[in-house]
Amino acid sequence: MATIKIVLRKKKLSDGSFPVCLRITKNRKSKYFSTIFKAMPYEWNETSGDFRKNAQNYIQSNRLLLKLKSEAFKIYTNLEIENNNFSLDDFENCFRVEKNPIQNNVFNFWSEITDEMNTAGRTGNARVYKDVMHVVKLYHRSHHLIFKDITPAFLNKFEVFCRARGGTDGGIGIKMRAIRAIYNFAIQRNIAREENYPFKDYKISKLKGKGLKKALSFPQVMEIIKIDLNKYPHLTQSRNYFAFSFYTRGMNFADMLG
Repeated sequence: MATIKIVLRKKKLSDGSFPVCLRITKNRKSKYFSTIFKAMPYEWNETSGDFRKNAQNYIQSNRLLLKLKSEAFKIYTNLEIENNNFSLDDFENCFRVEKNPIQNNVFNFWSEITDEMNTAGRTGNARVYKDVMHVVKLYHRSHHLIFKDITPAFLNKFEVFCRARGGTDGGIGIKMRAIRAIYNFAIQRNIAREENYPFKDYKISKLKGKGLKKALSFPQVMEIIKIDLNKYPHLTQSRNYFAFSFYTRGMNFADMLG
């Protein structure tokens, strides 16, 4: 016998509130799924598993939680019909990929990856990823986007949008590589499905610049590396990337992003 319930977890957050989670229990084992919500104990009805009337936007919040719980019941029922011996891990894989409107939001996941980069000290990468996400939001005109909607057609239209804003092959290529990296992270964490991967058909390699390549002489390269930037501190990061590329025999900027 299984139970599916929205609960307030006992682990207190830094602001004194507690996270609201979906809890699935089967054979006396439980698994929790995070939501975007948190609450103070006086805002939460433990019996009914929803927000009290004194909570801000309680009607809208309860509607989303009810939808989340309903989707969980649907997935659980389908799995039970297929195989009564399914595990909570099986439920998690289906729930995160197909039905969770919170986890499957590209921008929520994108922000999570950016935060992880900042925590790891990869602030340069985080800044680039954040900038690209801003452009994607401008194109999409919505703060909600799911991974399966990032199709080759979506990417082609996004490319046209970037060109209309003056984007070049090189700049668009950096944006596409950032989107591809986010999608790869989502597949690794069971948030997106590999069969929906759009970059099998959309080829970033077509964005390689066709301009004439000119090489700097070694003395010119050393002048750039040794230049005094005390008066221009905002150029330090760019100079460091250039130097790193030189010492790694031409590693391009997109590869540095990881």
